[in-house]
Amino acid sequence: MSVNNNADLKNDFELSNPPEDSISDMAWSSQQDFLAVASWDKKMRIYEVLSNGQTVGKAMWEHEAPVLSCHWSKDGTKVASGGADKAGRVFDIASGQSQQVAAHDAPIKSVRWIDAGQGSSLLATGSWDKTVKYWDLRQQSPVATLNLPERVYAMDVVNQLMVVGTAERHICIVNLSNPTNIYKTLQSPLKWQTRTVACFPNGSGYAVGSIEGRCAIQYIEDKDQSLNFSFKCHRETPSGVNQPAQVYAVNALSFHPQHGTFSTAGSDGSFHFWDKDSKHRLKGYNPLGATIPSTAFNRNGTIFAYALSYDWSKGYQTNTQQYPNKIMLHATKDEEVKPRPKGKPADYYVQSLPGLPEGSDVKMHAGNIIVDEAHNGALFFWHFANKHIADKQRTVIWLNGGPGCSSMDGALMEVGPFRLKDENTLVENEGSWHEYANLLFVDQPVGVGFSYVDTDSFLHELPEMATQFLTFMDKFFAMFPEYEHDDIYIAGESYAGQYIPYIAKAVQDRNKGNKDAKHYNIAGLLIGNGWMDPATQYDAYLPFAYQNGILDQLSDEAKDVENQLVACKEDLAKEVHIGNTKCEAVLDAVLKANRRMLDKTDCLNMYDVRLRDSWPACGMNWPQSLVYTQPYLRKPEVIKALNINADKRTGWVECTGAVTSTFKAQNSKPSREFLPELLKDMPVLLFAGDQDLICNYVGIESMINSMDWNGFTGFAGEDGNWATREPWEFAGESAGLYQTARNLTYVRFYNSSHMVPYDYPERTRDVLDRFMKIDISTIGGKASDSKIGGETGPAKSVEAISQDEASKVADEAERLKQATWKAYYRAGFVALLFVSVGAIGLGIFVWKQRMKEAQRGHMRRSSRSHILEEGYAENELDEFVVQTPVFDAREEGMRGSLEDQGDERRNDDDEEGHDPFGDSDNEDDDDRRRLVKNSSTERK
Repeated sequence: MSVNNNADLKNDFELSNPPEDSISDMAWSSQQDFLAVASWDKKMRIYEVLSNGQTVGKAMWEHEAPVLSCHWSKDGTKVASGGADKAGRVFDIASGQSQQVAAHDAPIKSVRWIDAGQGSSLLATGSWDKTVKYWDLRQQSPVATLNLPERVYAMDVVNQLMVVGTAERHICIVNLSNPTNIYKTLQSPLKWQTRTVACFPNGSGYAVGSIEGRCAIQYIEDKDQSLNFSFKCHRETPSGVNQPAQVYAVNALSFHPQHGTFSTAGSDGSFHFWDKDSKHRLKGYNPLGATIPSTAFNRNGTIFAYALSYDWSKGYQTNTQQYPNKIMLHATKDEEVKPRPKGKPADYYVQSLPGLPEGSDVKMHAGNIIVDEAHNGALFFWHFANKHIADKQRTVIWLNGGPGCSSMDGALMEVGPFRLKDENTLVENEGSWHEYANLLFVDQPVGVGFSYVDTDSFLHELPEMATQFLTFMDKFFAMFPEYEHDDIYIAGESYAGQYIPYIAKAVQDRNKGNKDAKHYNIAGLLIGNGWMDPATQYDAYLPFAYQNGILDQLSDEAKDVENQLVACKEDLAKEVHIGNTKCEAVLDAVLKANRRMLDKTDCLNMYDVRLRDSWPACGMNWPQSLVYTQPYLRKPEVIKALNINADKRTGWVECTGAVTSTFKAQNSKPSREFLPELLKDMPVLLFAGDQDLICNYVGIESMINSMDWNGFTGFAGEDGNWATREPWEFAGESAGLYQTARNLTYVRFYNSSHMVPYDYPERTRDVLDRFMKIDISTIGGKASDSKIGGETGPAKSVEAISQDEASKVADEAERLKQATWKAYYRAGFVALLFVSVGAIGLGIFVWKQRMKEAQRGHMRRSSRSHILEEGYAENELDEFVVQTPVFDAREEGMRGSLEDQGDERRNDDDEEGHDPFGDSDNEDDDDRRRLVKNSSTERK
């Protein structure tokens, strides 16, 4: 659990002259602000709370043993109490006297007044003797007895509903119109001992809390059983990886008398307010230094009393004289106790955004949508409406990668309408993708960026992620049905090369397999510098390093990397995982070797090899605008403008270390394996910046060349020839290469980094518009100067802004082939080839290579073509089922050392994440330290 600021509690009043021993129970009068308090010091006390918050003692009476329960009569004239002395007593306010009115054969755990009709009332007492007895104060013997299956641990009454929680997890429901019979008996939905129960104010159900740090919401009638759910709370996730969560008992449940929301409090010393109907945590506070055994709302819910006192959960040894023992009075706020408004578009409308350019009229919606009610999981979205509509409506969904990196990188540094000039000022992005398409940025999976989830419920596998994302799409489009029938394009970069195909496949499978489910038209996928085929892409680090002069292939440093590659391949031969520790070490080895080779104290930027960064960040401090992103997204006014839920409790960070360290995808197939199936139904565009190392274009092109789809391998056609690589010019400059065949388009961007849209927003929008088949000649607009193969395509809306580009160096294909061959030879692969295939096999191989080259002789190659000669070498409450209020303490970030860890593919430009209610001063440093030990390099 994160350390959170409890500033909202600084004005809470401490009750004067509290009990001398632990507090066991509290109850407010329904007529005035009188608070009754039961204590282990064998005494009952009544306090009056004045309007200024001061308290005055009004009465006190004693039991012969600890007092365990108390309750006010409906008319506020009497207080009942029961205790370990097996006696029930009633104090009369008017006379100031108490008398014993009830007796059991074992301690009385709970007392409640019940309505007996005709203005009279009875006292119900529940005991460890396995009975509930009903007492008329005019008689010495009980008027009736209810036998129970076990000892009474908790009991509550509202109207004609009585709920009794007993030992062995029995829950007994009693209709008080027939008080001697049990209406229903069932096992608690929670797995461990019941600690507390509380009835809904309207009597339709109840909440139950247990020692396992979990709460359940249960309805009485069979017709309402679908509304039942459970959620985790009062749990603490240690900072260390693979450490078990600390689980605390839920000691107290209290319902607000007017709003029907409720509170939980526990042995961890925290309390939280919840809305059961929206399955949402309204507000939560961090541990206060002592367990909380009891809580209570006053008659109108404006005061919340909570006891900081020992609950005996750790034995008598812990109950020292120094242990806190006090009652605090908290003035409630609407945001804490009022039900959450039902989700509607107006709730998500962004009315204004700090720092917007003057005259900006972009229509925006933003906020959190629950996708995992059981674990308080919600995804954050930021939607921008398109500026113009071409021939039809289109929506582009953008995702960044990591795993664990926020799509706010894409929104504020790449393809969104605005970029940050500084931490206070937004400027328009002339290459924004919202020109002819609605833009939807989503922080996912849960726990990333402004999204959140219980800290022990981060996702592990890609199918889980896709299922949750489909839930998000259903809820988003239900709220914004005007976009539901758009042509939907899913775009992103880096590790989103896994996310995007998995999401598309989930939609594709549902469209085909469930005619009754909502169908979406996935019109295409766009993946930049994607991490899709680990086995092939790990193998591309050395060729890329040699061709770019990052390593000298004859050096000892290169030999060390080649040895690491051998270990990687041996591990991959056993089983291919999306992330592999030994293979991630290859990139780390390249970075270290380059540092030694150049005798540098700094490090190569793995996202743009033209740049350098401090060691061991190696690019994690890039791009420069990251320094503006986190401060901006942590501004309270920005958080408010973007409608961030209060459940998001930690500050925004670019990459969330806890998500990265959990999302290993060890049982998920690489997306490359089913990309061919997707290509049957939808076009796919892969693009790559040629200066990126971590997800470099050599590996992507090798993957394409070896992949079979729609009847052929690679870019081969029916005539046996490969599709031509067409040179692409933009604004009179050589911009890259285009190649297309059978629904797959590949674009290599010259002089561009891992985050291509960051470098060339106008060029990427030109690529997007071509892919979406936008032709502004039919609607009017200013066209860009963009030519493929010397020919101008359909007029695009991008007004080109010329940028200086370095001239392309001479064709390096032959040099790269030789460098790669030598690398494999030194790694031991050539020897293996000769042993297994022999000279004849080698001759056949060379013959085939030459045939391929002859077939492709017409391909246009850029002078910077780095390819191989063969061709492209490639709760909270559910929110409620939240465990503990989700404090993503580790949410701060993945930027850290590569030492002792592998690489993580970054997908976005924005840096750190933010949470509406503040964050720890040391979160960034802590997460960076954790990253060094536990995560891979980020593929943003």
